[in-house]
Amino acid sequence: MCTSIISNRNKTIVGWNLDLLGMEYRIHNHEKGVFIEILDEQQGWLPLFGANTRKDFVGMPTCWPFDERSNPKEKEENILLLDMDLLMQKKTLQEILNIVKKERICSIPNVTFMSSLSDCKGNVLQIIPGQGYKYYEKPVYQILTNFSPFKMNSETHPWIEVNPKSWTTN
Repeated sequence: MCTSIISNRNKTIVGWNLDLLGMEYRIHNHEKGVFIEILDEQQGWLPLFGANTRKDFVGMPTCWPFDERSNPKEKEENILLLDMDLLMQKKTLQEILNIVKKERICSIPNVTFMSSLSDCKGNVLQIIPGQGYKYYEKPVYQILTNFSPFKMNSETHPWIEVNPKSWTTN
């Protein structure tokens, strides 16, 4: 399970756990930061996770199950491009927040990538394409896993067996 963690206590600490099953990836120490890049057959190496020298952080779990509302429809902003713009310091977290307040955000076809973004102040922006966004001013902590915070317990996930009849009690 992919997880993005931002903790603001004495210091801001960020981290992530990635399951990059079936993807070719590399860790790239770039002049603008350290990125985990995914190889795309058409675009080449894409910096999709990491931290930059401006102390911005990008974690990008995949939403499970896929939500068709995240599919591109017309000329909306793409979550991958917003993530890369933050990592490469082309946009700030506040600029991305202004975009998501006004525009629909999409992912790539048939995959719902989500974003957990943080800036040097510890502010957090979570974006779930087709569902919405949440912004937190320097929360004590914020976690985003593969499950949409907008759906909560409304979906059943195939790897979670919930069968109360099989439980035993003493």
